[in-house]
Amino acid sequence: MLNMNKKLEQREKEGKIIKCGIVGAGQMGRGMVTQMVLMKGITPAVVSDIDLELAVHAFKYAGVKDADILVSFEQMEALRWIDYVKPDGAIVTSTEKIDCQSVLTGRSAYPGNIIEELKKVGSQVFVINASEEAAKLGSSKVANVILLGMIVKYMGLEHIDWEKIIRENVKKNFIEMNLKALELGKSLI
Repeated sequence: MLNMNKKLEQREKEGKIIKCGIVGAGQMGRGMVTQMVLMKGITPAVVSDIDLELAVHAFKYAGVKDADILVSFEQMEALRWIDYVKPDGAIVTSTEKIDCQSVLTGRSAYPGNIIEELKKVGSQVFVINASEEAAKLGSSKVANVILLGMIVKYMGLEHIDWEKIIRENVKKNFIEMNLKALELGKSLI
């Protein structure tokens, strides 16, 4: 382990910090985030969880105050987490609107100026109707891959072999659609 620590310290000195993505922000994922935050030369760049609050909590638990980038599938979701974005941070969101229970029951109205509010906070705000664009590619289910493409481009992660990752993890019938979605997302930044 000591040799690894020295190599990671060297990477940090050289500005070659390893950026990791963590899927799952339960107890183990939260612990991984905390350990990486404490180490030199490696950082948790992205934490993904089906429960966004767990992902946010993983960073807060580790002492990370603000996010460099906020990604959401829906406008109000982005607005809900806007306070966690650094002043020079970026926001990537779909223009899709999903009515919450209070809107569906008529107790409240869906806010009309969400994108303008996001632009007041993020130094860069990237907006797309991801579901609509995904449907043009053949399925709204690749909306997430369009957003992923935007993140890949924004964060400078093109050196990763995303095509290989998609080919190894996506069912054969959907590979080309996912590759097109990724490229579309990258072209939007």
